[in-house]
Amino acid sequence: MERCNLKQTSGQRNDGIAILKAIAAFMVVWIHLGVHGAGNPAVYAVTKYADALCRMAVPVFFIITGYFFSGYMDRTWPKLKKLLTLTITASVLYVILDLWTGDEYRNLISETKWIPHFLIYNIFPPFAGHLWYMYAVLYAIPVVVVIRRFAGLKALYAVALVLYICGLCLNYTEYSYMVRSWLFMGIPNVVIGIILRESSFEAKPSKLMWMCIMGQALVLAEVYMRGRLGLVFAGRDVYVASSFAAAASFLWMFNRNFGGVKCVNV
Repeated sequence: MERCNLKQTSGQRNDGIAILKAIAAFMVVWIHLGVHGAGNPAVYAVTKYADALCRMAVPVFFIITGYFFSGYMDRTWPKLKKLLTLTITASVLYVILDLWTGDEYRNLISETKWIPHFLIYNIFPPFAGHLWYMYAVLYAIPVVVVIRRFAGLKALYAVALVLYICGLCLNYTEYSYMVRSWLFMGIPNVVIGIILRESSFEAKPSKLMWMCIMGQALVLAEVYMRGRLGLVFAGRDVYVASSFAAAASFLWMFNRNFGGVKCVNV
């Protein structure tokens, strides 16, 4: 049978993951373009499903980060230092651009209630905004490393599972805005990436493809049920099957034969 080898070495390039990242980047662009029907209910009835599928992009990036950081545990801090430099640079540019185009930051000068939200959840201005993912990685990776080093992998998996379940519960309350953060999206999905690297998962590419299709079908079904049940508080960033669909997509693309790392026949 064809066995999927997830133990990629540092010198190898996986073309499937490169393609997956490009697709995920396009999904993020789609979300932020606001292609939601332009006020037309008939169009929105269709685009809301595409939007939900595109929300899989962020879990994909977290899973990729967890997978590759797990392979560089001895070089975690130098890599985080580079990420911190990139994040600060991007944040400065983001603030300059936003000051140029709007008055959001001027209104924040006299208010400080955003500070604890930013420090705890990294989802509020002035520096987070659309850059929240970069801050979430900076928060999640050190926490994951510390738990793994001092409590072990099983404890890390347990923590991630609890946070994932808590995030899903919060997602259907008026506090759904808290879910899009390092705590409820970052750590669980980063840990999924670690699990995939540490596991000896075996599956045929055709099975992985069907896992992707099933995960995406479940996301679409959840969108439909939200509408039918009138769940007005449901967060738009997380769906129950998002992480499953993202992990299946990662496995499938990782093991596609694009001329890079391949599966091995055993």
